Amino acid sequence: MVTLTGDIDGKTGLIPTNISDVDYLEYSRKLKRVMFHIGNKVLYAAGTFEYWVDLIRNSGYTNFMIVDRNNAVNLNNIKLLDPVFKKAYFEYEISDRVNGGCSMSWDKYNKVNELIGVHSPNAKIITNL
Repeated sequence: MVTLTGDIDGKTGLIPTNISDVDYLEYSRKLKRVMFHIGNKVLYAAGTFEYWVDLIRNSGYTNFMIVDRNNAVNLNNIKLLDPVFKKAYFEYEISDRVNGGCSMSWDKYNKVNELIGVHSPNAKIITNL
């Protein structure tokens, strides 16, 4: 459990959140916040991206993997992998293939593709391009 906020200024108060529900983390340089993507909502935390990834992994959630310089994905929550856009999606129905999902570097996409069967055996690779 971690406590986050629903807005960048903390005006919505604290929101207790289960780490296992987090699909991916994204660091926004513009906002200077770590964004926790959970389904179609986003929660925020102050601090560095590296701090939060290390904190989560050192708390036993070793299924979180840094997949590019600003994103870390929860391998257990991946439903679809996109080999064209190198993205992970967390639902089986994609509404926006270009702007949705979590982007990954080429190398990290390949590593996630290798690990996905262990962490999320029901995940699928998008084949209808």
